[in-house]
Order: sequence, then C-alpha cells, then structure tokens
Amino acid sequence: MRRHEPLLARLAASRTELVIVVGPREDRTDTAHWTGAVLSVNGQVKGLPTLEQAIHDGLFAPGTGRYLAAFDPKRISKERAAEAKARTEYAIKAMQSRARGEVPPAFVSPTLRPSEAEVASRRAQAFGKNTRLKFERVYAAAQKAIEASDVKTALIKCRAALELLREENIYGAQQVQLEEALRNEIDRLQTEPPPTAQAE
Repeated sequence: MRRHEPLLARLAASRTELVIVVGPREDRTDTAHWTGAVLSVNGQVKGLPTLEQAIHDGLFAPGTGRYLAAFDPKRISKERAAEAKARTEYAIKAMQSRARGEVPPAFVSPTLRPSEAEVASRRAQAFGKNTRLKFERVYAAAQKAIEASDVKTALIKCRAALELLREENIYGAQQVQLEEALRNEIDRLQTEPPPTAQAE
C-alpha cells in the first residue's frame, strides 16, 4: 500500500468516499473484474469493497491501465447505476472466488448498453498516455537541472517524476526499476554538498 499513499492522501483531502474504477475496454487480465466497480475509499459505505481490498486483489496490477474517478450515484442514469451495482457485486464475488483459489464466473451485464468503463475506455487510454507524457517532460527537466548542477530544481523535478510514477503503472515491468533509480537519485541529491560561494 505504500506506493499508493499519495493517491489515498489526495482522495482524503478531497473528501471523496466513492470512486469508480475506469479501465481499458479490452481488459483480459485476471483482475478485470474491478473495471466498472464502485469502491468505498475509507470503508464508510457498507456493502461496497474498500479501495484497500481492491488494491490487495490487484486493482493496479502492472499493465492494467486502470484509474479511479469520483462517483456520485445521484448524477448518473438508472441504467448506469444498475450497471455499476452489477459490476460491483461481480467484483466482490470474483475477489472472494480468487481468495478461495477458484476461477471467477463470467460477468453478465444487466443492460445491453455499454458499461461506464466501456464508455470511458478511450479516456482511460488517453489518461495513461497523458501521465506518461507528463512524466517524460518532468524527467527531462530533472536531467537538465542535474546537468546544470541545479540541485534544488533537480530535487523538485525528481520528486515530481516519482510522484507521477506512483500514481499509475505506465511502464509495466520497468516501472520498479525507474522508481528505484529516481529514489537513488533523490538520495544522492539530498546528500550532495551545497555549491560553494564564489569569492568576491
């Protein structure tokens, strides 16, 4: 859960209790049951899985491309509400089946209309690409600051790049190595002696 602490802190700060899981349209991972499910961030809403339970069950497994959006049941249609309820109930059953070592049953939609997750699939892909672009820009700025021996700016940019990596898995298997490299660079910058003032 440590890597998701920034996300939890942001949700707590915004007082968001209900979130819906949005992900790619063609999700064939073994944790695809979370896509479209509604989660209770702090467990205050009974009958819903908690965000922590979902994370432990693989909500943000590498390569899933999922993210969370605030969910307000009062601002969606009855059809969407029914779909979210069905997907949430399915996610709970699938999580329980996986805990028992069983294969989860297939999901059957209560409507013929596309789900909330399906409608937002392109938005999910765009979000992932956008996060990656942000990271690459911030990382490039960090490298430039390091080359210029601007330790203060380099630290700020390296920390920002690390935060972006912790928000979402955007590099698959390489993500862990990138995070470790950034942490090492931050440690190095923090222990680097300040530049000596030039004699007047």
